[in-house]
Amino acid sequence: WGIKRVMSSDIVWQCVKNNSSFMVKKDGYVFTSEPFNLLNKNSKKYSGFTRRKGLGVTVSDKGIVLKVKSGKFSNSVKPASSTHTTVLKRDPRRVAKSIKNATRSYRRDLRLAALARASALQKGRKSVKRTEVTAKRQRRRHTKQARANK
Repeated sequence: WGIKRVMSSDIVWQCVKNNSSFMVKKDGYVFTSEPFNLLNKNSKKYSGFTRRKGLGVTVSDKGIVLKVKSGKFSNSVKPASSTHTTVLKRDPRRVAKSIKNATRSYRRDLRLAALARASALQKGRKSVKRTEVTAKRQRRRHTKQARANK
């Protein structure tokens, strides 16, 4: 009675490949918004919740968030304890090194996809910060000009 049984990833994929709440259909393409899908493609190869191990890279206000899903069998029936979240706040080179170190035992293609996604998210964060700084500078300039005109 104490034996834990988990479905194989093939069976799970067959169940969810056409009927998933994460599916997004646009212009004839099928994407997915799964938390552990790095490329957002609706395929078994990149599906994160059908496999025992998974990687997820997202962005937050504090930095790049790396989510690693454990491959241990004992954690497979406890989703909350099977994921480990790390916020990476440093420069891009150190973030890449942290991702490489955290994903050593994962598939190489997923590791490279995680690095590519992290670098793209960092570039996006940088441009948002620049526009915020530019907007602040413009407000200062306008207030200084208004004071000078009075």
